[in-house]
Amino acid sequence: MPLVGGGGAPNVSGGTNPAGIGNTLNIIGDYAYCYTGNHAANQTAVEAMKFTTGNYIFKGTLQANMGTQNAGVGTSTAVTIAQTELNGSIVSHIIAGNAGADSLTSVDQPLLLAPYTEVVVKLRSNEDEVTRFMTATLTGRIYA
Repeated sequence: MPLVGGGGAPNVSGGTNPAGIGNTLNIIGDYAYCYTGNHAANQTAVEAMKFTTGNYIFKGTLQANMGTQNAGVGTSTAVTIAQTELNGSIVSHIIAGNAGADSLTSVDQPLLLAPYTEVVVKLRSNEDEVTRFMTATLTGRIYA
């Protein structure tokens, strides 16, 4: 979904949630972010982010977070795979979590996005588990 306006006040394109949770890029001044919210661990890819950048360059970080239970700390986790597509081409896969005690619970990837780039981030897991939730965040700055 294209962005609405050019920044300034919180800009939640295509959504009605004032907290900015959803699949679109939100802009406040020179900063931009997208928080996906929870997605149940699923072997079928979920489109967690989808937007088109505006007339600016975005420089930031995509973070994929291991699927985990919302309540309490336990060993109930799931691998999260984040697939990034730019203008319809897959450009990366990042993986967070595994069965090992030393697994990375979050993985970061730097991103540089050109103006008017369609961005799609899909999340999937190695298992179907409705009590474990995958999340991703995209944070950074925009430059005119």
